[in-house]
Amino acid sequence: MKKLGISTYLFPIGLLLAFIGAFFTNEYVVILMGLIGLAVGFMNYQKAEGQKGLLFVIALFLSGTSTAALSALGMVGNFLGPILTNIASFFTFAAIAMLVVAGYRLLKK
Repeated sequence: MKKLGISTYLFPIGLLLAFIGAFFTNEYVVILMGLIGLAVGFMNYQKAEGQKGLLFVIALFLSGTSTAALSALGMVGNFLGPILTNIASFFTFAAIAMLVVAGYRLLKK
């Protein structure tokens, strides 16, 4: 049986914080979400999947920043917009960590 690392638990916690943080504005939620995002990015970076992971993060970031299109959906868009923005923020911190690891590995050679 494969052992589960702490990053296996941090990822859903970060998504849950992104969801909760969309309804309650608190700077500690944002700081905690950023720290968890960094930890997930540092722990989950695999050399073989780095390019796919960064592409995924870019796609999520763009979906989170294009919340203006969601406002056309009315109440549903007003509900989903802040959630997607927080999820994009969470993955942005993970992407920063992944870029640092990729840059370190590239410069180490």
